[in-house]
Amino acid sequence: MNSLYQKERKELRSYKIKKDGLLIEWQIDGRFKSFIMPFEKIGFNKIITSKEINPFELGLFISVFFNLMLVLLLLSDWLVKLTNDEIITSTLGMGISAGLTVWAIGLFKRKKELTLEGIEKLFFLYDKKHEDEVDKFVESLRSKQREYIRKRYMKIDDLNNKENQEYTFRWLFESEFISRDELELMLNELENRKIIKGS
Repeated sequence: MNSLYQKERKELRSYKIKKDGLLIEWQIDGRFKSFIMPFEKIGFNKIITSKEINPFELGLFISVFFNLMLVLLLLSDWLVKLTNDEIITSTLGMGISAGLTVWAIGLFKRKKELTLEGIEKLFFLYDKKHEDEVDKFVESLRSKQREYIRKRYMKIDDLNNKENQEYTFRWLFESEFISRDELELMLNELENRKIIKGS
């Protein structure tokens, strides 16, 4: 699985695994953002967060709901007498109901998000609808990152000094891109090259 698309209301997220990183495209409220995150900056420390209902917002919603209904009841007789038409009251009631419905949908919508922490953070929608798809994509991303990092950094470069290469190999081991045996093999090969060259 090399790509993932997520859509929630006005938010569209697109993730595509490329040869040297992850292409991320976000579109939120008409704004568009696109960038490539290098594999070196991606980590896999998972944090799952969920948005719960804020008690203050809930209280405000209930208060506004009852106040608007009370105002509508108080003004309905006056509006009918003023215009001799009950359609105004119905129209006003429908407008208030529509506004409160939109507010309620946003208020009671629970949102669950998966964050992958590394040098940079990655965010994925992680509710029941997206969970399996995101898990498969994250595993594919981890596999592609491992292949890329091993191919790029698991080699001895004669132009690079020994200390930097030792540091790189230890980083590969600590980041679990190579095993202990592979680390020892790379360090021994590096030491043997140093002895052969006489430096």
